[in-house]
Amino acid sequence: KYIPKAPTYLSSLDRSAAKISLEDFAKVKNPTEINDKYLVVATWFKEQLNTDEINSDHILTAFRDLGWTMSDDPGSIFRTLKHKRQYFDKGAGVGGYKITYPATNYVSKMGTK
Repeated sequence: KYIPKAPTYLSSLDRSAAKISLEDFAKVKNPTEINDKYLVVATWFKEQLNTDEINSDHILTAFRDLGWTMSDDPGSIFRTLKHKRQYFDKGAGVGGYKITYPATNYVSKMGTK
């Protein structure tokens, strides 16, 4: 049986460079489904911290900071969004993913009525 590697909380991640906090960004976008939460987090990392490639460690860190529940297999959400929606491309690092323009465009429209 496949057992995914447990992600690590990035305790030394410097969030102070962000003009908009993760909490404020997530509040405005108000994602309800886990796929949308991944996209919101990835977009925030790209736009606020200039981090093009993220992995399950980034997701765990953001989800814990926001009080959101994680999937038992955090990599499966990346894989689903990559193959079914083309919202992520494979990154250079092991388990790394880069958010695509269609995904950031989708997130830009979230939270607006």
